[in-house]
Amino acid sequence: MKKTIALTRTAVIAAIYAVLTLLLYPVSFGPIQCRVSEALTILPLFYAEAVPGLTIGCFIANCFSGGLDMLFGTLATLLAAVLTYIVRKIYWGVIPPVICNAFIVPVIFLLAGDTADPYFINVLTVGAGEALAVAVGGVALYFAWRPLTKRHRFMAPTRLGDFRRIKASAAALNNKEERPADTAAAAEEREDISQE
Repeated sequence: MKKTIALTRTAVIAAIYAVLTLLLYPVSFGPIQCRVSEALTILPLFYAEAVPGLTIGCFIANCFSGGLDMLFGTLATLLAAVLTYIVRKIYWGVIPPVICNAFIVPVIFLLAGDTADPYFINVLTVGAGEALAVAVGGVALYFAWRPLTKRHRFMAPTRLGDFRRIKASAAALNNKEERPADTAAAAEEREDISQE
């Protein structure tokens, strides 16, 4: 059940990220950008499955921007999501998306020749847009989402260890199902030995 919820959550996060980015296309791409969908990069603080969800959503959205953005933009989002997942605190969780995107996304503009501005000017403009999206939208999302995770079971936070525990529980359950048959066979053997 938890694996189904996690897979569904991954798909929903990917879809929301891609749709938000594409709906707001004019402000989501280019040297001066503010991707509203980057507010979702706060979700790895709650869910391990947000990491692949954000990565897939970013890749889908960047398919409409070109190969360099598909590679470097998706890499920036993946790296930011992993680092956000690792830090586990909101006051540190806003930093990885801003830093990763501010320094990686301008590489796309340099390689594509989309802007004549120097690299560090693009770092500032992309970083400012990212900071706006994450520090305002992401923090608001975090504080709106946190109470929901405590009230609704299907919204409960997950960590990578949860999936290992699920697997261990399933293995233990399978072993319990096999043991009664083994125990019955062992009991029959004992009866046969005692009758002799």
